Amino acid sequence: MKKNNPEEFPDLKMFLLEEQDFDEIIDIAGGHRFDTKFTPVKGKKNADYIFKDTIIELKLINDEGLEKSERQKKLAHLFETEETQHPVVIIHPELLKENQIRKYYEILENPFKSHIRKAAEQLSDTANIVGLNSNKVLLLFNNGYTTLSPEEFERIALHRVKNYSKDIDFLVTAGLYFYGDGFDFFPMPIFTLHQINIEKTWQDFTVFQDAWNDWFEGKMTALITNPNSLKLKKQSVNDLVFRLDEKIYIKPCPKLNNTSEFYVHGRPRKNTSVLRKATAVAEIHPKLTQDVWQKIYLADIDDALRGSYGEHCKWLNNLINTEQTIVLPYLSMPFEWDGFQTYLGAGVPITYASLCYYVTNLFNKEMKLIINSAMSFQEKNIEPIQYMYLSVKEIGRDKAYDLASLYFVSNYLEPPTQKTIFKNQKIYFEYGLPLSAAYAIKYGCSSIVYNVDKTYGWE
Repeated sequence: MKKNNPEEFPDLKMFLLEEQDFDEIIDIAGGHRFDTKFTPVKGKKNADYIFKDTIIELKLINDEGLEKSERQKKLAHLFETEETQHPVVIIHPELLKENQIRKYYEILENPFKSHIRKAAEQLSDTANIVGLNSNKVLLLFNNGYTTLSPEEFERIALHRVKNYSKDIDFLVTAGLYFYGDGFDFFPMPIFTLHQINIEKTWQDFTVFQDAWNDWFEGKMTALITNPNSLKLKKQSVNDLVFRLDEKIYIKPCPKLNNTSEFYVHGRPRKNTSVLRKATAVAEIHPKLTQDVWQKIYLADIDDALRGSYGEHCKWLNNLINTEQTIVLPYLSMPFEWDGFQTYLGAGVPITYASLCYYVTNLFNKEMKLIINSAMSFQEKNIEPIQYMYLSVKEIGRDKAYDLASLYFVSNYLEPPTQKTIFKNQKIYFEYGLPLSAAYAIKYGCSSIVYNVDKTYGWE
């Protein structure tokens, strides 16, 4: 297991819960399955368990609800605003207007509807069979809808259950959420009671809850001592990502609200970005005076120097203006002729290629100085007269979905001017910083101010 490579996350898994597991929990609590004590009545639907004076119906939500294409389309439409006309759209209720949030949860709650409706019928029929003034409890367990946080799961469940308050007295929202960072893994067992019928009390819930805790501790011990005895199928919670109409929609997985003792510089993120394989952040050409052009022209046969000095300048300008891309700007680098001759050495033929190599070295040295002096927006003490402002929004666990914007800011005049270089591009910070340095050289400034927004990132 390679624990230090931030792009490699080991495939550690957790156990999924099955109905027979809850048979064990009920047995620990002192309850039993309904059909071991009562005879089912034809035409009636019975619940799963009897625990003292309480009827319990278990519903496992096993499916990842947001993997359904129709649901994805509805979410995409909901998050289509003027603010999201860029390649990556974050799915998060905080980004919606108040009147849209209700619609958001309506889209997410579809997998709950049939489960809760059927549970209400089963609990009601079972109460009639038992003939007692029993507590009717729905235990709703999140087994596979992992893109919902515990809070979202609870909110949706409560909203749906309140439509059946005559048939359901109590709701228990439960789940085994499993988070990991490649080194540490954190199981989060949830087992929460909600009172639906205010006229009812359930004093024995703590006995049921203790049985759940005892069962869970036993399973965790088995996970360490005898993992082969368990069916390990549950992956750690990750971002939900889907593509629609050439856009990427991402619901970031919940953050781990603690600091890693192993990853002292922050938890690693995956990087599936195509930019990770890039070998350069700029293409550099020498900026020639007519005198220098004449010297190179007489010594070299490079196609770039065919024709006149004016034709060379036209060729270079056309190259810079038409061939460059956002992530690979083209620029011409000024240089001192004496410095180039010293670098080349006596007796070495002068070529346009060697001159390109020389100015690329100059560019690299200047870029390193600019990167090393870059300052974060929060820490800058004085504002430079001119600077490149790099803004990066981290999104989820994979750097491939981060969005970056770059601006050239000048404070020479009042009010200050701001030129947009690019906006909301799929560029992560570690690539964006040297790219910003390349643009700084292109625009003749030597400062970078950056801001990294981690609101929807991994940490």
